[in-house]
Amino acid sequence: MKLNSYPLLLTSVAFSSALSLDPTNRAKQIASGAFSYYTTQNAGVGLFPGALFWESGSAWNALINYWFLTGDTTYNTAVQSALQAQSMDGFQPANQSNTMTNDEQAIWALTAVSALERGFPSIDGTSYLSLAVAAFDSLEARWDTTDTDSCGIPAGGLRWSPYPFNVGYDYMNTLSTALFFQLSARLARYTGNVTYTETAAKAYNWLEKSGLVDASGAVYDGFQDYSSSSTSSSSGSSSSSSSSTSCASSSNINRIQWSNSALALLHGTLVLSNMTTEPVWRSRSLTLLSSIESVFYPASPSTVPATSTNGNASVLVESACEPIGTCNSEQVAFKGLAARWLAWSSVAAPSGMNIPARVASKVGGSASAAAQRCANNNGKMLCTGRWFDASGSNVKPGDISGNTGFGQQLSALEAVLAPLVNGSIVLERMGTRAVSTTNGTAVATLTGTASATAMKTVGVSQLSGGARGARVGDLSALIMLAVVTLVM
Repeated sequence: MKLNSYPLLLTSVAFSSALSLDPTNRAKQIASGAFSYYTTQNAGVGLFPGALFWESGSAWNALINYWFLTGDTTYNTAVQSALQAQSMDGFQPANQSNTMTNDEQAIWALTAVSALERGFPSIDGTSYLSLAVAAFDSLEARWDTTDTDSCGIPAGGLRWSPYPFNVGYDYMNTLSTALFFQLSARLARYTGNVTYTETAAKAYNWLEKSGLVDASGAVYDGFQDYSSSSTSSSSGSSSSSSSSTSCASSSNINRIQWSNSALALLHGTLVLSNMTTEPVWRSRSLTLLSSIESVFYPASPSTVPATSTNGNASVLVESACEPIGTCNSEQVAFKGLAARWLAWSSVAAPSGMNIPARVASKVGGSASAAAQRCANNNGKMLCTGRWFDASGSNVKPGDISGNTGFGQQLSALEAVLAPLVNGSIVLERMGTRAVSTTNGTAVATLTGTASATAMKTVGVSQLSGGARGARVGDLSALIMLAVVTLVM
């Protein structure tokens, strides 16, 4: 992931009309604002002008979720064209060869998996499974197999950049491996292929052995591979420097924590908790969630440091940079990924873990705060990224001061979509459906025929064994009972 921006100052436009809208209409307005950044004249089909490659991929994932949760097909054609246009070699298009990182490719691959799971219609024979598997295969081929380096880090993991000639090749960033882990877990669930489960286990085990995930569930940014030359660069920052630092003086791990890495892992561990009998995945999930609650939902976000343990508030905060106002235009988009994966973790998790009840206030609180940081600007509902006020409290209704941009818009869209994720959703598996396109509407077969809308609400008891997903509690209902409710 790299740096870029969509600067636009928004200071005093009222958001009063949106405060009374239901969640679906709120999401519709913010989705329209996100799509307003998209033109194909300069960037090409599937790429938002000025955005990073991963941000474009994440935007299409958000719009797939938007379609699935609202039934609005407005953006389906654009999503279909984007996935087709950028699909070369498992989302390695030639236009990105000089800058693409492993985590960016993985974001696009996960978008294809979301399309599979939600029964999103394809065009011209595009196989979302083939795209996701092609990306997986290329990422797996890059798994590091060099001997333990001079700092004692075991062999394994994914480098930030896939190519030795690009900046970041000598940095082992956690997000690349975390996304590969989640991709493996979700492909395992979708296909039933145990090889993907084994790969996911390999990835998570390496993250623990390398120290990038510690015993408390803290998830760190990455480390410099001192056995490589070139330059070092934190995956959450645009800075780079010479790689001459010794292991002893650096401790070899960048201990900054980012919400997207932590939530990427949580979602994957919950998927595996649901599809395997291995208790380690439940244990890892609960440890990660406790750390996430402490670090990214702090009680005092205006003063929280990057390693805070005073959490359990209800608004998502990018703790490494947001409280001190240093998030760049890429980092403001991290919360969108985090909000998405927290919400969909309630669908991924087995019912016995009680995940929906545990995350309900956080999903609802973040959605409420994010929606209040949006405003009508020349007919577009545009959003800022800081969801709490200067005192550290939840943002006051109508407070829309701050900078808007594409990354902020993506985060707001994912946050307001999150309460629409119902715990009764049954995601599709290979062999349980066939998708056709009729006037932009997905039609799915699942031991019979059912529309995509019906598949969102059908209970597990109504499905035959192989088609079942986990039916957990109704997250939407729990959010309405939470202390922080959506009142806009």
